Parts: sequence; structure tokens; C-alpha cells
Amino acid sequence: MASFDFIKAAVKGYQFVWHHRLELLKFSFPVVFIGVFCEFVIIQAGMEENILRRGLLDLPAVFAQGYFLAELVRYAIYGEPFVLWGYTWRSKLEEFKALYVSRMQDARRRSIITASIILFVLQMVVADVLMGLSALGAEKEIKPPPEAMSTADVLSSLPEAFLAILIIFAAFWSIRLGFLYVSLSLGYGIREYLHKLKGLSSSVSLFLCSFFVMLLLVFPAEMLLKLLTIIFADLPAVWVVTTAIVLEYIAIILLSVVTVASAYGIKDMVEGPPPPRLNIFS
Repeated sequence: MASFDFIKAAVKGYQFVWHHRLELLKFSFPVVFIGVFCEFVIIQAGMEENILRRGLLDLPAVFAQGYFLAELVRYAIYGEPFVLWGYTWRSKLEEFKALYVSRMQDARRRSIITASIILFVLQMVVADVLMGLSALGAEKEIKPPPEAMSTADVLSSLPEAFLAILIIFAAFWSIRLGFLYVSLSLGYGIREYLHKLKGLSSSVSLFLCSFFVMLLLVFPAEMLLKLLTIIFADLPAVWVVTTAIVLEYIAIILLSVVTVASAYGIKDMVEGPPPPRLNIFS
């Protein structure tokens, strides 16, 4: 079954983002700007608590994130630089134009990036729908359990418990589906990706890699937000704007590291040599 060294992949993801931090900061600015604008629209519309409508208003930011992450994978794995008007020196303008024209003429690359963006957006929409349905279910009144349950009640609840276990197992097994956008950005087809990453070990590796990345980022992000709260305690308007910008950059950093780290892992699982099989009869 396919797996990879999730710690090594996570470290490589952080190393890449740190090494290219200034470049990524520059190219992620439009993504952050769109995200902050959408957040202010959501606040102005008073839809912070409505997950489904919030997700609908946040779609432009999701499209921008999908494009940025698709280009990031191509840059990290294949060394294809970002191409964005307004971000090049005058002395290299002709080189930029030539690269831009070649990118526009590369139909296969355009289809790869487009498919990755569409799949990323679909995954985020599905996640918002599931979160919205979960929130609606949580609002329903939960009846307190009886003080004592008879044997018949316990036996009758076993199928529901078994079904819940199956759902949890299926959700954990399908974690690999959440990284399909990375596979498409790498140029792998969906069938090839699912064939190479069949089994539970690939989902476990991707989950542990993402968890390790988030674990290293949660504490610094929390400390930074607390510091901003203290600094702008008397300036609520400034605090709202600053916090929105910082949260967008934190989200971009997290998505960038997770995407790059998982790209390294997926590339190893898809293209790596199969493990040697033990022949006990030789």
C-alpha cells in the first residue's frame, strides 16, 4: 500500500515556503485582497453565522486560492515560475512576455490548471455544504439519554453504532480524495492517482502530514492574534481590518505548506518504485 515519510514531506513544505517567502508573499497578495474583500462583504451582509450563504459569497476567494495553489504546485515540483502581470522588472520584460506567450499556448498545462481549480472549488463547496448541514443538525434539540437502558434498547442501537463506525472509517479512508486537486496540478489523472494511492495507508500519510503542518502553525498563529487583540484593544475598526488580513495570510500559509508537502508525498507515492516483495520460496 502507498505511503510516504510525512514528517520529511512536511519539513520540505515548510522549507520551500520559507525559502520563497518574499516571492510567495508578493504573488499571494491578490489572493489575500480578494479574500479580505469577500470577508467584508460577508460581514456587511450579516452572514457570518450562515455557513452556506457565507460559502457562496466566499466563492471568488476560493477560486483565487485554487489558482494560486495550482500554480504553486507547478512551481514547487517542476520549477515553473509564477506568471503575473505587474510583477516583473523592466529589464526582464521581454523574457516575461515570451514566457507568458508560451504558457498561453500550452493547452495541456491550461487544462491541468483549470481542472485543478474546478476540483478545489468543488471540494470547498462540498465541505461548506457538509458543515452547514452539520450546523443545522446541531441546532435540533437533543433529548437527554435515559438513566438506564434495557438489553433490548442496547441491541437495537447496535446497527446505528455500527453504521456510525463505518461512516467514520469511510471518511478517514477518503481523505486522499481531498488532495485530488494536488494530483491534477501535478499532471496525474484521477484514475492513476486513485490506483496508486489505493488503500488506507495513503490517507493516513496525507492526514498525518497535514496534521503535522497545522500543529507547527497553530501556536504561532494563536499568539499573533492575541498580540493583535492587545495592541488594537482601543481601536476596534483597525483590529477588524488587521485581523482579517492576518487571518487570510495565515490561511494562505497553511494551504501553501500543506499543498506543497502533500505534493512531495503524492509524487513519491505515484512515481516511487514499488516496495520489494518477499519471496519465501526462493
